This record gives sequence, structure tokens and C-alpha cells, in this order.
Amino acid sequence: MIDENYLKNEVDRLRDEKAKLLDLLAKKEVEDRVNKISANFVQVSRSAMKEMRKLQDRSGLSLKILILLGEKMNRQNSIIISQKALCQLLEVSRQSIHKAVKILEQERWIKILKIGTANAYIVNEKVFWCSDTKNRRYATFSANIITTEAEQDKSKEDWESIEIKNFPFIKSKYEKYFSDNEDVESDIKY
Repeated sequence: MIDENYLKNEVDRLRDEKAKLLDLLAKKEVEDRVNKISANFVQVSRSAMKEMRKLQDRSGLSLKILILLGEKMNRQNSIIISQKALCQLLEVSRQSIHKAVKILEQERWIKILKIGTANAYIVNEKVFWCSDTKNRRYATFSANIITTEAEQDKSKEDWESIEIKNFPFIKSKYEKYFSDNEDVESDIKY
């Protein structure tokens, strides 16, 4: 025979667990909404703005590239874009891009990381940033990658023919216990 008090206690414990999990989920959803709202903003320091005006006088193209990188960078201030794509976007020669990027690197507006034959550009976080600065010291690295159709082996029209693998996701057998639906049948055997 099943002890009724035990079952009531167990149901109460599970409801408390569910409430805690729902609270955590609600907090995560609020955090995600805040991050999504701020994801479309880039901040710039006032002192950097003064230096940017000086950069404009030295090399207008360097400033254009810096602003483009700031516009397209991800939340870690990084972006992968080829010089060929920069040439195409800004309608200038490869030599002009190379010279302007070199100025940005020498003056510490950006860092450049080599990734094979490509470059990852990391915009100085004291100039532009789009997330809080508490995680600056961590080494997480990801980047927005910008490419152009001219850099591809296939034309844009052929991109739709590329098959992408789908991976199945397996639900946990415990997932249904935390559902909002109280009528879910239980697999728990007493």
C-alpha cells in the first residue's frame, strides 16, 4: 500500500521544483529579451569619438573601415571578413584596404587574428562595444562572418541546392514532468 503522506510530500516537492524551474526560465527569458534589444546597438566612448575625428583627417578610408567593422561586429567585438569583401563593399582597391587596415592595426583601433588565409578583426573594446564589459577578460571567441557572392564557388542561385544536415533532438523522459499541463500522465511507478 502506498503511504498517502509520502505521495502528498512528493507531489509538493515536485511542484516546488517545477516552480523553481519556471522562475529560472522566466529570468532567462527576461535576460534574453534584454540581450536581444541591446543586440542592435553599438556604443562608442566619447574620448574615442575625438580620436576618430583625428583618424578621419589621417585616413578617411581607415575610419570608414572602422565604422563598418563596428557596425557588423558581434557581441565579442569580432568579425571575419576578407579584404576582397571589404574592397567590394567600400568600392576601393585591395592596396587601399590593406593600407587603411594597417593604420587601424598600428594605431590599436583593431587587432587582427589570422585564421588560415582569412583574418578575424577584433575591434578595440575601449572604442566600440555592444555588451556589458564584465566579460572582457574571457577568451571566448566567435565572429560574424561576412562574405560576398564573388568569393564563392557557387552562385547565390545555387546556394539553395546545398543540403544541410539536420540533427534530431531527443526529449528527456523527465521533460514532461515539468510541463504546464497538469494532466500529463506519469511514468513513475509506485
